Amino acid sequence: MRLGVWGHAASSELGDGTRNTGSSAGMHVYLPVARNMVWLGEAYFGTDLADIGGGAHHRTIRGAGGWLEIAALPTTRRERGR
Repeated sequence: MRLGVWGHAASSELGDGTRNTGSSAGMHVYLPVARNMVWLGEAYFGTDLADIGGGAHHRTIRGAGGWLEIAALPTTRRERGR
């Protein structure tokens, strides 16, 4: 199993002096569940997520999300007679 965590913190100032801040935290996972199959996923939460591609500017908006997938890994195939 592989597990990672990440985060971000940001701030910006508008022309009128208004200051906006944002932050987030998240994790990702790689979990083998069978010889040729793994689960992959990521989850996150934060505020003002526009700095990482989500949310909306100029308002404090909380967000959360993520994804999960199951992937089949390639197998090694050997030909007979060679």
